[in-house]
Amino acid sequence: AVGALAMVAPDACLPSWYDPSALKQSVCPYGTHLPGDITLPSRPSALQIAAVMYSVFPFAIGFHLLFKLSMVRGTRQLSFLAFVSAMFLLNELILKHIVNQPRPLGSCCLTCGMPSSHSTIATGLLAVIIHDAVCRRVRFGSKESIVAALDFTEAVPLGRKTLNVFIVLWVSALLPVPAARVVLHDHSLGQVTAGAILGLVLAFLWASLVNLLQIRYRNLLDQPVLNGLLVHNFAYSR
Repeated sequence: AVGALAMVAPDACLPSWYDPSALKQSVCPYGTHLPGDITLPSRPSALQIAAVMYSVFPFAIGFHLLFKLSMVRGTRQLSFLAFVSAMFLLNELILKHIVNQPRPLGSCCLTCGMPSSHSTIATGLLAVIIHDAVCRRVRFGSKESIVAALDFTEAVPLGRKTLNVFIVLWVSALLPVPAARVVLHDHSLGQVTAGAILGLVLAFLWASLVNLLQIRYRNLLDQPVLNGLLVHNFAYSR
């Protein structure tokens, strides 16, 4: 897997321990490279184990979004999955190759590090789902359970207390992701900061685009679209 990544990584981003001309695959001296460009350090501390778990979480959300889209086939579920996918592809296929900045010493990843995709996705998704949750707030509370309300892919009305719990839990789940990338030495502070700023900008642009589409196609709400492939279930709310 490491060798395959090296084939697409610019030479300027390859770490000093990696020798692309060696007959045997180079071994990372800092730990193990996990899928998703995550470094599991040798003899990890409790903080580093927590950082690995936080680094995996954005991918878990991506699989959840894919599952929900396959089950519901709604435009709401498609919107969140498309946003996460767009942020990932923009970073990995375009921006990282333009900036061409290597990762800090201590990482087992071979790809470029600026900006951090983990940071972009975590920050951007957090901004989008909080904006959406605030739009779903109702004045006199909701009869839905907190567990059901926490799934942001569902348009569950949120009372004040449920909204507060929603925000606290999702902030706790996503906001530490950029710091986790620094703890694992997979990104520098500058790389996660750039990723976070990019995520916020993309979240604003995406929310604006979604609102325009919701208004434009509100007459199709709860109706099949794209020849029945999807159901338009993403209502406009303010």
